[in-house]
Amino acid sequence: MYSTLKSHVDRLPALFDAEAVHCPGTAEHSSRVGNICAAMSRALGLDPRDVEIMNWVGILHDLGKLAVSAEILRKPGPLTEREWVEVKKHPVVGSELILAVSPGLAPLAAAIRAHHERWDGSGYPDGTDGFDIPLFGRIAAVGDVFDAVTHRRWYRTGQLTHREGVDFVTERANRDFDPELVSVFVDLDRRGLLDSSYLDASATS
Repeated sequence: MYSTLKSHVDRLPALFDAEAVHCPGTAEHSSRVGNICAAMSRALGLDPRDVEIMNWVGILHDLGKLAVSAEILRKPGPLTEREWVEVKKHPVVGSELILAVSPGLAPLAAAIRAHHERWDGSGYPDGTDGFDIPLFGRIAAVGDVFDAVTHRRWYRTGQLTHREGVDFVTERANRDFDPELVSVFVDLDRRGLLDSSYLDASATS
């Protein structure tokens, strides 16, 4: 996997750049999620090569939104049921785009496909639960939700404070998120490694 990542690393920034052109807000969110995912991976003691892969999982987790119209992504207020159907296709589309780059990137693609799966099986697109969800996907789920609820999004007004966002994630351990990963996330926050100044300063590979 890592050798394949290295051989295609020049293509991955281009995918992120395409996302940034299509929807700058989504790209900014993805960059922050990449930093959170990398921080969680380091805290878990993953190999530095896996930390780099996990960073790319976060950066490209919403890649499939290239297939969603900018009008839907930037729509103020709640989405219609039809619009949500379109948005919820993005994990599968993103995974397929990564596999189109190289089948050797399958673990990266699997994590992107799984970032909206939930610990209790209530997520999408496959309804996978527990440890059947790839580890990288479980990590990305935590980072994605935390950043989403603590930053303004087109489809809703308001946002949670940092403290409220941490509590939001914590309350959903054993339901939406792997409880062990939530503990890692909370410890990172306790150490000040989830504040905005740290995340903004963290370099994306």
